[in-house]
Amino acid sequence: MKKMFLVVVVTIVATLSARSYFSREAPVVQTEVVVKHPQNIFFQRLEPQKKINVKEVLMNDIKGKAELITLEIELQQTLEWDETWWEKDVFRKSQKVTFHGSGIYTTDLAEIDYEDVMLDEGSKRILIKMNRPSVRLVNLNEEKTEFNDVETGVLRFGNVKMTPEESEILRKVAKDKMNEELNSEENLARASLHAESAINELFSKVLDSIDQGTYEIEVSWKS
Repeated sequence: MKKMFLVVVVTIVATLSARSYFSREAPVVQTEVVVKHPQNIFFQRLEPQKKINVKEVLMNDIKGKAELITLEIELQQTLEWDETWWEKDVFRKSQKVTFHGSGIYTTDLAEIDYEDVMLDEGSKRILIKMNRPSVRLVNLNEEKTEFNDVETGVLRFGNVKMTPEESEILRKVAKDKMNEELNSEENLARASLHAESAINELFSKVLDSIDQGTYEIEVSWKS
């Protein structure tokens, strides 16, 4: 009888111990993370920003450039090569030649000095003094050269035959005439207007890149 009681007690204790073991809850691991609201950046301590020297920025950009092409004009010039004898119509032989070309106006930004750039922060105005644009180059487009029919008097026949030296003379005259046209008051005025627009566009992009607001840019000519 004593043996049976011992077995029962042991069985009950083992059963209770097992139930107690499996009824334990798993340990909970807790972590804490602080997420700052984006608005908190306004309460952070900010270092004072350095003031940008607008004039220095413009001058550095100017010095990094050379000639600025402000305008290109298409041109054509018709010349007549005359081989008439004794200035008599019956011995006339001539041919008209039309040359096509283009002229380029430029202004040298490297000639703008520090004193030539005046900045008014109050009114947001920038005044730039610079040289007027001038004719930089006259190019002939040889492929577009047109030769008219030869005009002859009753006592002249055949085609006009120019030597290489004579052809070069004709090309030089054509370029000289085009250069005169490019230097006319009307075309120089056009080139100046285009130069003002080009300078405004160039420096406005520089100012936009440093986010300093909108400035009114004015150009005046040194001569």
